[in-house]
Amino acid sequence: MFAKYQISIETVQGLLDRRKPLKDRSVIGNNKKVITESLKRVFTPVDGVINGDSLKQNFFPTETKKVFNVFISHSHDDVEIAEKFAKWLESNFLVSCFVDSMVWKNMADLQRLVDRNLPKSKGAYNYEDILKSTAHVHSMLSLSLFEMIDQCECCIFIGSKNSLRLNLHEIKNETLSPWIYQEIFYMNHAKPITPQHVEDLLKNPRITKACESQIFDAAISHSVNLQDFITLAPRHFSFDSRIEMNDGEAFLELLYLKTKVLNYNDIIYG
Repeated sequence: MFAKYQISIETVQGLLDRRKPLKDRSVIGNNKKVITESLKRVFTPVDGVINGDSLKQNFFPTETKKVFNVFISHSHDDVEIAEKFAKWLESNFLVSCFVDSMVWKNMADLQRLVDRNLPKSKGAYNYEDILKSTAHVHSMLSLSLFEMIDQCECCIFIGSKNSLRLNLHEIKNETLSPWIYQEIFYMNHAKPITPQHVEDLLKNPRITKACESQIFDAAISHSVNLQDFITLAPRHFSFDSRIEMNDGEAFLELLYLKTKVLNYNDIIYG
């Protein structure tokens, strides 16, 4: 991961309302059919044991045909707008976005399938068996989320009343979602990795002085758990029509410049 941002759901909705998506060039979602077709093979115990690695790779695959640039973190209750935002970014800026619901199957479905293979006593599951199976499923999803965050160079968190609540006693944001808690925690502790195309940009700029007017200062959130996340505004998605957007990396480079993740002078005079 190279950069992390936060954006309000109101800003996302404004972007979607203001600018119509272009022809959908996205291929996200194609993994689901493959996942469904392979489940029968995965849920065949060998010596009474289900292969957890196969389960994880089939239900929450981190090795996909598509390479994702942006990881979008969101509340489950905001999944519809998160998916629309991902498609909007892909259509308008050629940025490949990862939204778990568009690539992976539902965790609850996996939990039910795993539990069906547990032994019963007098028609009921053993409590300890249920705890163990739940721990396995949660671990598989958590590790897969961490892997995808590592693979994506940019992370965007969608803030809303569903994903955050304000603790008035301590004046800080809190979340009731264990998944959002884990994702933000990992984003804050992941080692920053500079993408190769950014290193190439610093040495051989494809950004010219014609783009200088497109660079703005960014607002920074000062909430406790999002204090290092740069806040995105509509202006960060507005570009001069003369600027060619040939791929998602070009968009991300301009976004990094606008939000001061990269220094424009380092590119021109470095």
